[in-house]
Amino acid sequence: MKLLLVFPLFLWPVTAVAQTVTAADLEGAVVEARVTMDQQIQRDGRQFGVQLVQQIRIAFLPENQIDWSVAPISHTPRGAKPGPVRKGTTTLGKPRDTKFLGGGQAIWIFEDNTLTQLRTYAGAGGYKQVITFSRQDQSIACSIRATFVREEGVGRVALRSSIDDVPVNVISAKQVGASCRVALKKS
Repeated sequence: MKLLLVFPLFLWPVTAVAQTVTAADLEGAVVEARVTMDQQIQRDGRQFGVQLVQQIRIAFLPENQIDWSVAPISHTPRGAKPGPVRKGTTTLGKPRDTKFLGGGQAIWIFEDNTLTQLRTYAGAGGYKQVITFSRQDQSIACSIRATFVREEGVGRVALRSSIDDVPVNVISAKQVGASCRVALKKS
């Protein structure tokens, strides 16, 4: 005996299709984010813990360009010390040489609701920052995560300090806090 199941169409669950966020959707918008990382670093022959807070600002411009800035603050047992603000303008998808943090190469890519910054350090290793966007009602929300990356066979991340430009090795780093918000262009 065959059993025939019939489901009325109105009973099928309706799933909302997530709306894509593009760089064009963000033109005129400003992203303000904060990333806090606990790090073990080595400098001047000593190894110690430090908490690095980065205040990040990204403004989306026409023609796939962004203005960006990063204001770092280092928290050590000796207290808090701000570093110089690093800033620039870049074209999405276009690699470039960078002089910051001892040099290297960097690229910003916008794809699949995500703005990704990849950069190498001239010393060794690199950094990856990912900002993910989503639509919420009439606004756009974001989240951010960041990590240092090691080169295969090198085992260390070597750069110049974002606070005082001296050579440092990042032994370990873990993101322990983050916030992100998008201020859309007013119509």
